Amino acid sequence: MISCPSCIRYRLYDSKYIQINFNNKYIIMKNIFLFVLLAVAVIGCDSSAKLKKEMVENPTTQADKDKNAILKYIMDNKLKNVQSTESGIYYVMEKEGDGAGHPNASSSIKAHYHGTRLDGVVFDSSVERGTPLDFRLNGVIKGWQESIPLLSKGGKGKFIIPSGLAYGARGAGAKIPPNTPLVFDIELVDFQ
Repeated sequence: MISCPSCIRYRLYDSKYIQINFNNKYIIMKNIFLFVLLAVAVIGCDSSAKLKKEMVENPTTQADKDKNAILKYIMDNKLKNVQSTESGIYYVMEKEGDGAGHPNASSSIKAHYHGTRLDGVVFDSSVERGTPLDFRLNGVIKGWQESIPLLSKGGKGKFIIPSGLAYGARGAGAKIPPNTPLVFDIELVDFQ
């Protein structure tokens, strides 16, 4: 094999060498692209595999059915950096807030939100109305009482809330049937 100053030789197992010429930038960029693509595919598969392991086989309780539906939603929508709480809320922090504190149970909240079911049906949205909602944190569903304190002012997150922390077996009108997990995109505009 010919040797050159812009080449690197790698020894293979059978005492043969492979030589890579770094003067051919196209081949190098193509190989880097393929490596990154492969790495992303492997990491994506690993995330999906991890979520699949969390699924409950033969769910009998509503909480287990909600968990499986939520995990399927996360995988189908290819959500990244998903975290969860002990109560079963899954969330993605989309924008960090100012970090200057978090609301508590008695805080007055001003927030923008967009609420959907797992199937994408919008049931309510302050974003679509163009006006943030003002409310006391202790006066809303338990899922919000647990989710909103994870945000600081200006922060935004996607929260996937099991039905037991939303409207449960009673539902809420025609757009939220009983036992429906909900998805909320919430931006904490302000709190006091």
